[in-house]
Amino acid sequence: MKPKQLLDMGGTFLKGLMINYAPEMARGMVVELLKRPVVYKGTTRYIDTRLIVDLVIEDVSLWSLLDAKGVSMLKDTARRIGDIKWFDSDWLIDTIKEEYPALASQFLGWSKAREWLDRQFVELHSSITS
Repeated sequence: MKPKQLLDMGGTFLKGLMINYAPEMARGMVVELLKRPVVYKGTTRYIDTRLIVDLVIEDVSLWSLLDAKGVSMLKDTARRIGDIKWFDSDWLIDTIKEEYPALASQFLGWSKAREWLDRQFVELHSSITS
């Protein structure tokens, strides 16, 4: 086998590996993003149940609160992965339920919060594909 063929096979293998493990890689990224402070109405806050209540009631985009680095990281990762249909509300709730059980419960138990969360993913998917 020629070196070029080996490189092509290696690249294909790595792309397949990335696609298979994309949800796990994204899981760590999302948990880290949730630990970062955001600025909401001029105040530095952390993403918690109180902030989510405010965002849901006022219908404010979560993505608008993330810093440019966080948004860029999400978009770059999603573009590399390609198919991100799995990246949705159900996945996020499952991802955060151990480290952020109150947030997960909020999305599961409050229909308005769940609808808001669904819209966040529609917004993210459209911004990634455009």
